[in-house]
Amino acid sequence: MRFSWLPIVAVLSACVFDPAQHQEIEASWTIQQLDGTETSCPASWVTAVLVTTDATGARTEARFPCGRGGGSSTRLPTGSSIAWLEFRDGGDRMIASSFHQTFDVGDWTTPFDATIYVDAGYVAASWTWKDQRWCDDSFNPFEVITLELDGPGGFNQLFSCHDDSGITAPIAPGTYKASIGQGFSRHSLPDVVVEAPNRITQLAPITL
Repeated sequence: MRFSWLPIVAVLSACVFDPAQHQEIEASWTIQQLDGTETSCPASWVTAVLVTTDATGARTEARFPCGRGGGSSTRLPTGSSIAWLEFRDGGDRMIASSFHQTFDVGDWTTPFDATIYVDAGYVAASWTWKDQRWCDDSFNPFEVITLELDGPGGFNQLFSCHDDSGITAPIAPGTYKASIGQGFSRHSLPDVVVEAPNRITQLAPITL
């Protein structure tokens, strides 16, 4: 009895792993309300655009219907890439975007998950210290600073004082009075406007 090995060789060849097919970022997105309810894309959110820039600064865009909920980038070079999602209307005007995130792209598919809030925004803060000892446990036992936002609903957020920057959880849009710092070293910032959808309000850098 004779056996032919050619079909087996052909099958094995077809299963050879090709790393070049996996150097991509695979994005998924959820549209959500502040109360945690997932919702569909608003009618004006026509297109979701996955934007990437690699270490050379080269920019690519991959477009998908917003309601699809996910999609992959074009093939990217290995190394560091920054990616974010933009949600655009029928005239290609950006309505909302996700945070920019940095990814280490290698010989695999890199996941990127984003939650977009239609009725909330964020506040980002950054700080430096006149005397770094104020962030040591001898002066600041919990090694935190607080951001207090007085406005619609009220909001408090704790940050590690060692991080030098931070961003809040999603909060209701509106105008807030902000207070940031620790102990007697605090700064007040009136008229901090938080906007939806999913927008980040950057506070001016402060020195504590």
